[in-house]
Amino acid sequence: MVQARLGCDHAGPGSPLVARLWALEYAALFGLVLPALARLGLPFLLGGTSNWFRADALRAAGGWDAHNVTEDADLGVRLARLGWRSSTIDSTTWEEAPVTALAWLRQRARWLKGFAVTTIVHAREPRRAARDLGPAATAALLAQLPASLLCIAAHPLGLAVLLGGDLSGSLAALLLAGYATALALHTAAALRAGLPLWLVLLLPAYWLALWAGLLLALWDLARVPHHWRKTDHGRARRGRNTLCDRAESPQETGRIG
Repeated sequence: MVQARLGCDHAGPGSPLVARLWALEYAALFGLVLPALARLGLPFLLGGTSNWFRADALRAAGGWDAHNVTEDADLGVRLARLGWRSSTIDSTTWEEAPVTALAWLRQRARWLKGFAVTTIVHAREPRRAARDLGPAATAALLAQLPASLLCIAAHPLGLAVLLGGDLSGSLAALLLAGYATALALHTAAALRAGLPLWLVLLLPAYWLALWAGLLLALWDLARVPHHWRKTDHGRARRGRNTLCDRAESPQETGRIG
C-alpha cells in the first residue's frame, strides 16, 4: 500500500482557527510521523483519501469493513497482519478541513469511535494478532490505537497535574517530557508546512477538544457503533492556497462524506 500525504488547502491567514489547527495536526501526522514509520518498516493507520493498493493484497485482506467508521485504519492493520508493507510517497492530496467547531467535533468523534472499534476487533485474539504482526509492528500499532486513545483520555488529568505546580515528582517529569515531545513535533511540522508557530501554543486547548470528541465517540460506541457521523463538505472558502505554490484551488463539490 502506498499512502500520499494529506493536507488542508484552506489554512491560510483569515481561515477559521479550527481549520488551521486541523492543518497543523495533519502536517505533523502525514508530514513527519507516517514517513518515519514507513522508513522504519512499521505499519501505520491509513488516511483513506489518497492511497493505492496491490489488488491481490486488497482482496486477501477482505476489502473495507462497512461496519467500521474508520475502515481505512482497520484495513491498514489487516494488511499489516497479512505481511504486506505500507509506505508513503512525496505527494500531497489536498482536503477540506471542518470550518466550525461542531463539524470538527462530529468528524473527530467518528474517527475516535472507529479507532476504538479497530482496537476491539484486533484485540479479540491478542496472541494471534501479536504473532501475525511481530513485536515491533505490534508496538507501533499499540501506540497508534489504544495508547493514543488513553493519552486523549488522560489529557485533562495531565494538565491538572502540571498546572498544580508540583513538578518535582516522576509523574510530572514524564508528563513534561511527553508534552515537550508533542509540541516539538508540531513545531517542526508547522515550519515545514508554512503554518504560524503560535498555533502550537493552542494545542493543549485543542487536545481538550479531542477529549470531548472522545467522550462523544464512547457514547456513540455504546449506543450506535456503526452510525456514521457525516462531515458536510463544500463549506470552506477556497482561494489561492497560501501554503503551497499551486496554480489553482480544487473545486468545491458540496459533497458529504
